[in-house]
Amino acid sequence: MKEQAATRSGVRTDTAPSLEATGSTYSMHLLTLVHGPVGVADGLRHSHRLKVARLEIGREPEKGGVVLDDSQVSRRHAALTFDGMFGRYRVQDLGSKNGTFLDGIRIEDELLVAGSVIRVGGSLFVYNELSTPVGIPHLEVRNDSSPALAFAELIVDLAAAGQQSVLLHGPTGAGKKRLARRVHDSSGCKGPFVAVNCATFNRELIASELFGHVRGAFSGAQASRAGLFVAAERGTLFLDEVADLPADVQPALLRALQEKLVRPVGADRELRVDARIVSATHRDLSALEGEGSFRADLLGRLAGVCVTLPGLTARREEILPAFRNALGPGAPPLSLAAAEALLAHDWPYNFREIQSAAASARMFAQAVREISPSLLPVAVQRSSRLRAGARPAALPSGRDELVLLMREHGGNVSRMAEALGLSRQMVYRHLRAHRVDPDEVR
Repeated sequence: MKEQAATRSGVRTDTAPSLEATGSTYSMHLLTLVHGPVGVADGLRHSHRLKVARLEIGREPEKGGVVLDDSQVSRRHAALTFDGMFGRYRVQDLGSKNGTFLDGIRIEDELLVAGSVIRVGGSLFVYNELSTPVGIPHLEVRNDSSPALAFAELIVDLAAAGQQSVLLHGPTGAGKKRLARRVHDSSGCKGPFVAVNCATFNRELIASELFGHVRGAFSGAQASRAGLFVAAERGTLFLDEVADLPADVQPALLRALQEKLVRPVGADRELRVDARIVSATHRDLSALEGEGSFRADLLGRLAGVCVTLPGLTARREEILPAFRNALGPGAPPLSLAAAEALLAHDWPYNFREIQSAAASARMFAQAVREISPSLLPVAVQRSSRLRAGARPAALPSGRDELVLLMREHGGNVSRMAEALGLSRQMVYRHLRAHRVDPDEVR
């Protein structure tokens, strides 16, 4: 196939080992520039879908490579090479003067995993992977987005044209409400978007909130109220944290979904309603169904289309743009060390935690020329040190012992990290060092 010349935005596309069919899915590998010296980040197209067996990074890389106009970068600084055994890329330092760093550690040759952060000179790249079903439309990843978010948005856009209910699953603060709003905006519904958090409902008044009530239906009901289903007529009703709906309210919600009918509390007649339902939860509804606390038929109705939105640990490309946006206009730039520290943190509360971190840094931003790690929350600074620190005593030093430990946890890195009291990134780094692939251990 025809090769493309090396440019600031070019990558070679003559072979495509990274876009490979596995059963009914395609595996994509992406490299995203998330931070760089002034002029470098603006001159590069941020997201590269890797379609080559080898991609060089440097001031004068081989043809088709990524060009960094940075005095800290060697002429041929580093290379990403596809490793067919693992189905992933490796990053190799090419004898550079200032070194190539992976997750804060200087390396020579290491296997990459989803979420790996590569530092070359003053630039930071995030490597990520995504498996998508065969036959879906081409996936476009915006500069402030990530492959996981782009895929979720694509599924939401495809679902919006239909009438099925949409169920969004993901951790708290991951942006499920924004996806729900996207369903509404893309659907062409003429009615309003009405959002409610089911976890905030007063248990005694939840039926009234959803379905309305008539005057005198209960103590304090001095006037009739239409309810949220009626308020969302010809629009979208977003039920956030739907797993918190009490069991005695679930049959009425099921009837509203099945027959488009609601009965206000205290009323003699039912009302016909027409509202698109989008629901969201951070909990496992299938597990709740198995426990008997969530109705199987209601779950079936809510889950017409299921969309998973992972947290920022799987979407590291979004961390720095989100932090910069939260800082607001006129804020000083991030130092390289601060940017790397932000990328090292797991952000368990996702965008809510980023907003809080940015608010803390903003108090001092006007007094400094750039934002350094010292202006970031202690938890972020600690994550950076842990990610780049030495192997803790909890991890075995030999490969065989490490494989046995992985097998004890079913190849689940998160479970293993939690059991050892370590970060997932630290465990992944140690696995890479011993060339242990969790998928092979499962």
